[in-house]
Amino acid sequence: MLRFVRRVVRRIVEKIRKVELFMVNVIAVQRRGTIHSICSKPGDTLRYLRRRATIHSIHEVLSMSDELRRALYSSGASVDMEFSPPDLIGTSEIFTMEHREKLCTVLPARAQGYMWSLAFSTSQHGFSLASMYRKMQRVDSPVLLVIQDTDNNVFGALTSCALHPSEHFYGTGESLLFSFQRVSAPTSPRRADADPP
Repeated sequence: MLRFVRRVVRRIVEKIRKVELFMVNVIAVQRRGTIHSICSKPGDTLRYLRRRATIHSIHEVLSMSDELRRALYSSGASVDMEFSPPDLIGTSEIFTMEHREKLCTVLPARAQGYMWSLAFSTSQHGFSLASMYRKMQRVDSPVLLVIQDTDNNVFGALTSCALHPSEHFYGTGESLLFSFQRVSAPTSPRRADADPP
């Protein structure tokens, strides 16, 4: 059984063409206790939250969705607002605007409304797994892994925390897998009396 699993994993790895990792830019904390945002926040309500938010300890990261919900409930606005596709810091070779729009509809609340920074790309940093783990050492936010294979299929995962080697499972129920269907080239119509290929 183990040989079979190794063979399957080897085949999958051989088909990988490009890999990109994005980290979700959550709220950055300054020592005096005020929160300075390095992320895009839609609407005036969120700008208000950024000015008013304070923290109890330097290492605490506030959940934007909880604060947003409280502010929206108190103002009478709808919580079912649509977030625009996140902006990217860095250039992606495989993650298009169409992909971002589709993925935005299924993101957990913790990952909505923030910019994403390109933290690792095989075209810039090579295919070293150790290099990818080094880039993830200081990341304490959700991570988006986007993979393109040799057949130009794009798929990936959103993890609730940074990737790191571990003997045990880690993460939360907010993690998800995704894939995008390729739009195939239109085929030319065949005549009914033509011979099949």
